[in-house]
Amino acid sequence: MAVSKCKALHGKLDNVIAYITNFEKTMQGDLVYSFNCSPAFAARQMELVYMRNRKSNATRTGYHLIQSFDPEDDISPEKAFEIGKEFAKKVVGINTQYIIATHVDKDHIHNHIVFNSCPFRGESTKMYRWTPKEGKRIESINDNLCRQNGCSVIEKKSGVRGKSWSQHSKADSKTDRALCTIRGCIDSCIENVNSLEELAIKLYDEYGIDMRIGKTITFSIYDENFESNEFKCRDRRLGSAYSVDSLNNRIKGLDIGPNLVTKKIRNGATSYQKKINKVVDVVANKKAMSSAAYSNALYTSNASAKLQTFNYIRERGFESEREFLEHYQSIEKTLKENNKLINVHKDRTDKLSEKITQVKNYRDNKKIYSEYIKCPEDEKEKFKDAHNDELMDYYLAEMYFNNLDEPVVNPYKISLKDLFSELKEIKTENSRLYEENKIILKELSETKNVAYNVMKTLNINTDNLKDYSKKPTQKTEAVEESRQSKNKNDQSL
Repeated sequence: MAVSKCKALHGKLDNVIAYITNFEKTMQGDLVYSFNCSPAFAARQMELVYMRNRKSNATRTGYHLIQSFDPEDDISPEKAFEIGKEFAKKVVGINTQYIIATHVDKDHIHNHIVFNSCPFRGESTKMYRWTPKEGKRIESINDNLCRQNGCSVIEKKSGVRGKSWSQHSKADSKTDRALCTIRGCIDSCIENVNSLEELAIKLYDEYGIDMRIGKTITFSIYDENFESNEFKCRDRRLGSAYSVDSLNNRIKGLDIGPNLVTKKIRNGATSYQKKINKVVDVVANKKAMSSAAYSNALYTSNASAKLQTFNYIRERGFESEREFLEHYQSIEKTLKENNKLINVHKDRTDKLSEKITQVKNYRDNKKIYSEYIKCPEDEKEKFKDAHNDELMDYYLAEMYFNNLDEPVVNPYKISLKDLFSELKEIKTENSRLYEENKIILKELSETKNVAYNVMKTLNINTDNLKDYSKKPTQKTEAVEESRQSKNKNDQSL
């Protein structure tokens, strides 16, 4: 289920904004959105508005709102990002600056929203304040959005914490019964269908089981034993024999075990390769030391894994383990270099986009600012109230150009055509690097266990061998250096 929580922020917002916009957590910054401010300068711009509109005794500079989704919800990062933007708009409104980032580095996808405690524009200058009543309003908005987008919601909040042992046992037993029911229904239907779509129709017509197909499959069935009268689960809870690949193989009549993965070759034919497990250190395994049967099973598994590893290497033309390791390390090095370039480009595109925005704001509002300066003193306040938004945009633009490493005296001399041209070139190059990285990550994920087994067999330290199979973006030294340099640049502006 999706839940939300909000906490007040005091002092500068630099650190919290730097954290939520971290490239590694937000798919290289693709899942970051800001309103009435720019990601690169959000903290400084929010501070300017706060200092201008805050009350004399105010200490709350902003608020940090977190929206988390249940790992069982069938939701993509992009969809969570869109839900987060709609959530922020409904909670904060259109008169306040905010920045939103979707994090994909945990088992559960979640949104971070940081917003100013002072409004940016509008007739009211009342500062935002969290109260229990406001908490209920946020909760209601969150629940409604989640229902509209098919995400689970906590319908009843009893306030009772924890469960007794008997309650846990009862919950587990009814869950197991529901899982067994779904497995049995799938087994009875799958022999008479020709596709997953037909299977979904047959399950719904005959057993009332809703089957939603995506990268994974989500099943839901009516069950009065559960509070919502519905039990929902993903295919992984049913077992490997009920994954997308396994179900497709069973529909085609292929006798392929669930521990096999599908692999396509160039001529369009399909081949199947058994997954290669990691070699286990039997001596260091506590369970193996206490169970002779388990120890023997591990030795047998290790022998099979080593044989598969060396066959894998020979089939691909590597004449030695060292040659394979050098190949693996060269691919890893290419990935690091690409990530470094991507982050440099991302930093540059952020700055170019900000520069374009500020040039436009300066030029569009310069005339209004000049009129404001020429206004008689007794009419200035009235003019300011009438053109508050335009004047604020001009002040932000002027502050931007004055704080550059090389201050710009006359923004009218900056060529927007050149800026747009450079921005397009960088985005094209970044797209190419992203596509190249997809291929590299796939290859690294596929050969990771092979590299691990080779290094274990040769007694090479495996501590620094990264796992590329879990997440599309992994933390590298290049990314960390880029993030630190970016933070330094932002602080210097």
